[in-house]
Amino acid sequence: MEETNECIENLMYCLNKINILISKTDKLNTRIRLCNKNAKILGIPKVNLNKILLDDLESLKDLVITLIENSYDKEEQIINAKKEIDNNLKKLVEKIEKENNKLEHTQNEEIFKKAIRLIYVAKWREKEKEISYLDYKTGLFSKLTGEEKYRKLCIEKKKLESSLIKNEYYTAKENYQGETVREIVNKLNSSPDRDFELLDFKDLLIKTFMIDSDTITSQIDIDWNSSNIIPYGFFEKIKYYKNINKITINQINELKEKLKKFENNEGQTEVTKKELQEEKKNKLNEINSDIKNFIKLIKFA
Repeated sequence: MEETNECIENLMYCLNKINILISKTDKLNTRIRLCNKNAKILGIPKVNLNKILLDDLESLKDLVITLIENSYDKEEQIINAKKEIDNNLKKLVEKIEKENNKLEHTQNEEIFKKAIRLIYVAKWREKEKEISYLDYKTGLFSKLTGEEKYRKLCIEKKKLESSLIKNEYYTAKENYQGETVREIVNKLNSSPDRDFELLDFKDLLIKTFMIDSDTITSQIDIDWNSSNIIPYGFFEKIKYYKNINKITINQINELKEKLKKFENNEGQTEVTKKELQEEKKNKLNEINSDIKNFIKLIKFA
């Protein structure tokens, strides 16, 4: 009788451990479904992974329950099964938990990349508007005073700034530092240039992840430039534009130097999205294979 009770206790132990594995596996499957649901709503890449197969684990669980109900007393088989569970379960659970955490990190990174793109697109659009405001014809007086030259220099400067924004974007989007969705929303809210697409994405994130709007912060850094008072006299204007044109030329040269640094980094290679996706699929297939091997080791007959 005591031997039977010990066998039942060991079977209960096995059942408890199998339930832990099922729970961890189900949590990963839920994460995959949730990530794909969020991806569809937010317009970011899907996880696109096969779920971990639970059928074999559920069958093993049902078998153990049946053995308990029927007071299965083959002590040797039960002890061997318990031993295999103790030897393999911890490592398998850790692998599943690692993939679960990685999925959340990967999706947050995709959200970050889209947020950065929207921030820099809004910046770029604002810069293009500034260029269009400066693109107009001027008269002879403006040409003589140097105002026309200043306007053309400003257009060149704005175009270089526009190019710099594009280059900075490619660096910024790869600079994910583990920000949470809330921190990404704060980043969007802190952008000085906010168009409809950026605001719409911010609202989508708040709604999808149920973030309390009252907790959203904003830290907008605005560059304040001292206003230049244009003199009225003809010769005073010539002197004024001569000076400001010299300053603008220096600014243009500085921007060109900044752009050169980006050109030097163009040769750097990066892992493609397709390769990363394949790596994720391989990890999930590996876990499926590990579960099947784990089940094969547990024998009660």
